[in-house]
Amino acid sequence: MQTKIFLVIFAIFYYQYGFTAQLGKIDVKSNQGSLFDAEINLTLDKGDDLKNMKASIAPQEVYNSQGMKRQPIHSDIKINLNNTGTNSALMVLKSSNPVKESFVDLLIQIDSPKGKVFKEYTVLLDPPIPQSEKLSNKIAENNNPSVKSNKPSKKVTAQKRKKTLTTTAGKTLFQIARENNIAGVTTEQFAVAIFQLNPKAFAKNNINGLNKGQKIVLPDEEFFKNLSHLKARKILREQNLQWNKRGSEKKQTKNKATVKKEVSNANQNEINKLNAEINRLKDELKKQKVMNQQIKTAKEEGNKEKKEVLKEVKPETRIINEEKTEAINQKDDELINIEDQDFVSSVAIEDEVVIEEVFIDDEDQTQNNSRSGLIYFLLILFAVLGGLLVFLSKKRAKLKTITEEIQPRTSVEEYILRKKNEQDFNRN
Repeated sequence: MQTKIFLVIFAIFYYQYGFTAQLGKIDVKSNQGSLFDAEINLTLDKGDDLKNMKASIAPQEVYNSQGMKRQPIHSDIKINLNNTGTNSALMVLKSSNPVKESFVDLLIQIDSPKGKVFKEYTVLLDPPIPQSEKLSNKIAENNNPSVKSNKPSKKVTAQKRKKTLTTTAGKTLFQIARENNIAGVTTEQFAVAIFQLNPKAFAKNNINGLNKGQKIVLPDEEFFKNLSHLKARKILREQNLQWNKRGSEKKQTKNKATVKKEVSNANQNEINKLNAEINRLKDELKKQKVMNQQIKTAKEEGNKEKKEVLKEVKPETRIINEEKTEAINQKDDELINIEDQDFVSSVAIEDEVVIEEVFIDDEDQTQNNSRSGLIYFLLILFAVLGGLLVFLSKKRAKLKTITEEIQPRTSVEEYILRKKNEQDFNRN
């Protein structure tokens, strides 16, 4: 960054002392809100050729090194070099889009075989001219062709210029400065001088707020001994920044007011919704109260009906209860009578001797003995038969397994084997 700044400073000094070609004052012919149109006089050296020279707006890097802001309008401005004489040329600066800013910082760069030349300009644009004023000016020029010739020239000396004038509607500060300019003094210097000499003629103490109908004092040549072009540009830049800041603050206040209105409208809508909801809930509460009252009355009517039914049922229940109590009383009397009787235990008392006589019949005893012997015999017989059945079933199972395991044999072998098995079976 420091090297870039050093190169730019070196280039400016080299331009001032190493080249004879010089960039003159800038003459702006356009207003704010219109296409940019300006001219710069260029003094050439004997060896300079316009064909080998190229003029343009400096790139972004040079603007950054100078601490300046490169705006989109800088890329839109085109510069043409027109030969006006042997050692002079005219630089014409024009844009294809209107300029919205009130001031433009221009950093002109000229490339030639000898090197690069840089020069900075701060252009303050007059406010847009109203349509009605344009029409009136055209009509006045058509009716009085001598109006243009009567305008004071920039080359008029300070002695012939009026010292005071009154501001009118449509006449801007920079128009006044251009019309009453002094030789060797820039438009920026003259405008700042008028502002410093007449601070009460400006609204909000800003150079952009010149009021109409104000009598202002014009500066003389001695005033500019303490006001250089660089100082005037610095003051103009500060004034423009303050003016733009106030405009943005106004916009912010307007935006805040609109936001407050929107918020208030939104709050009102929310309040209306809440009121509607409250009314709905009140209606529901009323309905609920009516339903509760109906339920209460229905319960009371039901209780009355129950009481009437109970009154009708009570005589019958009294009769049943009287019968139950009579039966219970009878049972209690029977229990009391039983308790009054003497109790005799089944257990023998020591003093008393109980003798039981048993008569045994011989025939009954023989019959019982024969019956028991028959039962024993039948049980033994059933046990023997069960054992035989178990034994035979086991034998039959063995025979089946043997016959299944034996391979097919001849009839003789089968006969012998059968005999052998019969013998073994008979032995067992």
